[in-house]
Amino acid sequence: MSFTETYTLPTKPAATSAQQFPLQDLSRSRTRSQASLGAGDSLSEQPVLTSEQAANCNPDEDFPEGGYGWVIVAACFVNAAMWGGINYSWGVIQLRLVQDKLSSASTLSFIGGLSSACISAFATLNSNLVRRFGVRNCALVGSVLVAFAQIFSGWTTKNLGGLFVCSGLMMGTGMSILFMAGSTLPSQYFKRRRGLANGIVFSGSGLGGAIMSITIEALIQRFGPGWAFRIIGLVALALMCPASWMLKERTRPKKGSFLEW
Repeated sequence: MSFTETYTLPTKPAATSAQQFPLQDLSRSRTRSQASLGAGDSLSEQPVLTSEQAANCNPDEDFPEGGYGWVIVAACFVNAAMWGGINYSWGVIQLRLVQDKLSSASTLSFIGGLSSACISAFATLNSNLVRRFGVRNCALVGSVLVAFAQIFSGWTTKNLGGLFVCSGLMMGTGMSILFMAGSTLPSQYFKRRRGLANGIVFSGSGLGGAIMSITIEALIQRFGPGWAFRIIGLVALALMCPASWMLKERTRPKKGSFLEW
């Protein structure tokens, strides 16, 4: 009897696709890594806005270009017409004071020049006050100063020093506050029509000067310089305080240093 032994040789497993094509698989992995690296670079190159930059970003559609902006323009126009008109008509009052022999024309003209100089002299201080306390509050203070400067001047027509304080320093301080409060406010409501809005506001001082000169001359002829001062002050108080109350900021400027270069 014979026996036959059968042996089975182990077979090698079939080669996978990665083993069959190692170079092709390597190129694919490199392509994927390069694509992911390129995507990361493109994301890192995109500009990222900080929260402060995003808050200060004002696209064109943020400007109302009208609406309550015209109320702001009208209120600033009234204020400019009053303080500008009073300031520009100082020569009419000066002529009467010279006729009353209070002082010389050169000395009295210095009072009108002092009030005008205060607009620029106190500009830095008043701009910081407007930024700190708001446009409406500062405009109300300026309106009260201008109005009461005229009312108090009615009792200083025989006192040169009192006129320097009231019609010069006090009047100039109020005008400076009102100028800083109303000169830039329309730009918060208008961009495309900003030139028109600012033109209307600043035209108020010229129109007010023309009207106020005629009005003050008539008041002086009828009531005298003292009551002319008082009447103009009461009219300024009645018109400027409601106009200043209507002023409202859209965006509150950020607080900065006292002097910004």
